[in-house]
Amino acid sequence: MTQAVDRIERLMRECPTGEVWALVGYASAAGLRWLNEQTVGRPVRLLIGDTRTGFATDRVSPADRAGAIRFIKRADVKVTNWYRRKGGYRTVHAKAWAVMPHGAGGRPAGVVIGSANLTNQGLHHNTELVAQVVGDEAQRVASEMGAALDESWDAKANLLKRLEGGAWNKSQDGRRRSTQPDRKSPRPVRSVEAPNTAPSSHPNSTAPFPSPDSIGQDPIAVGHEPTFPRHDARPPNAPSPQEPTSPVRAYRSRGKERRDRLGSNPTATMALVLGIVAFLSNGLTAPFGVVMGHLGRHRAKKFAVKGRRIAMAGLICSYVCLPAFLGWWVLPLVNGS
Repeated sequence: MTQAVDRIERLMRECPTGEVWALVGYASAAGLRWLNEQTVGRPVRLLIGDTRTGFATDRVSPADRAGAIRFIKRADVKVTNWYRRKGGYRTVHAKAWAVMPHGAGGRPAGVVIGSANLTNQGLHHNTELVAQVVGDEAQRVASEMGAALDESWDAKANLLKRLEGGAWNKSQDGRRRSTQPDRKSPRPVRSVEAPNTAPSSHPNSTAPFPSPDSIGQDPIAVGHEPTFPRHDARPPNAPSPQEPTSPVRAYRSRGKERRDRLGSNPTATMALVLGIVAFLSNGLTAPFGVVMGHLGRHRAKKFAVKGRRIAMAGLICSYVCLPAFLGWWVLPLVNGS
């Protein structure tokens, strides 16, 4: 099995003219640098499905970063992005390459599809499968690629900020800027003043003894800092650290959000209706209310939807009316037969 870069470069050689279309799920600075070297003098339309990864400035070599910046700044290059947030985060995850010659009426000169992303790992190191598409299927793939490219939006400015070390716009690439420091980045050094070794009135205090003239006065006004225990390393005005959210609380909050999104449980509602009707019909619908009540509780537990209490209310009403059903409907039927 050949590397993905060999098959894509072969497509470039077999189709030396025409616009290059590329749809990839992920890309990196090394992949953009390689594409810049392969498409010199040729227009390129590149759609990256997920631009949130692959462009971290602390993980990109200077050569890859410079090559990626040159590729993005080219006037004949269009780099776009596509994603949807409604109904869950969705991106374009296709891996397809096509060469569209000018004046060919929309018919591609060559199309290849595969599993390789536009990254150094996907192009040169991973075991990927890339195959050529011909005939009517190639026309269909090219049409879908063109539709995706037309629906996408420009991402060049955002990627330039990422590669040049600036902040990026979360509304363009769908990533929320994290306030937590990177795990691999060194912790910031906090400047700490030298402790005062003068004697203190408290065994855990760092402030000196107050002078007789300053007794009864504001310690800040006379130049004395307020005393803090030695075990408290936080500054006096520092906010208290937030308590971490427990896994149980986080799980319950996610379950509540999901129940609010999915709505009520119709099986539980039917159980309650059958339980109430059982009171009015001498227990005629009590067995059906018992069955629907158990089904409603099972559905509420399995799919995390509303209606667990409603199903329990229907079960109670149905079980209360179950003896009436046996005495009023079942026993006369048995005695009559």
